[in-house]
Amino acid sequence: MSIRFACIAALAATAACASASSGGGVGRRMSDFTLPDLDGRQVSLAPNLAHQDVVVIAFWATWCRPCAIELPFLQDLYVQHRNDGFAVLAISMDGPESESQVRPTVRRYGWTFPVLLDRDTRVVGLHNPRRAAPYSIIIGRDGRVAYTHEGFVTSDRDEMRTQIERALALPRREE
Repeated sequence: MSIRFACIAALAATAACASASSGGGVGRRMSDFTLPDLDGRQVSLAPNLAHQDVVVIAFWATWCRPCAIELPFLQDLYVQHRNDGFAVLAISMDGPESESQVRPTVRRYGWTFPVLLDRDTRVVGLHNPRRAAPYSIIIGRDGRVAYTHEGFVTSDRDEMRTQIERALALPRREE
């Protein structure tokens, strides 16, 4: 592949990342998954759903410029709302050629939510089959998809914040 073609493809991918959508899969129940975090510990979605937390699953990659806008924003929301039952699970879609950049990226931005590695792309294939980056899924307290969002630009912050705060405003159900 020529350098020129690679640059054109990268620009097209960046433009595709910047397009937003909502609605895909809204209302469906999320299936559990378990992935390793950066320290090799196994992290599952199920404990968050059992506590009736509002969870954002954020698919991202180190090479994705819109991800570098969205994830610091999610970190701010996480710090603001984690005591209200809000969790973020960031799933890296980096392959073997860029996975070594995941830990330095997390350190650089100071993310404190779990960052997970999907080395065999099983979870990506199930919940983000188009392999969009970034791609976020908001799961409500009922364990169902409340909102999805593909891409991220600065102007998306208000809508994302509104969707998360709307989900957090719903009470936990009686068990």
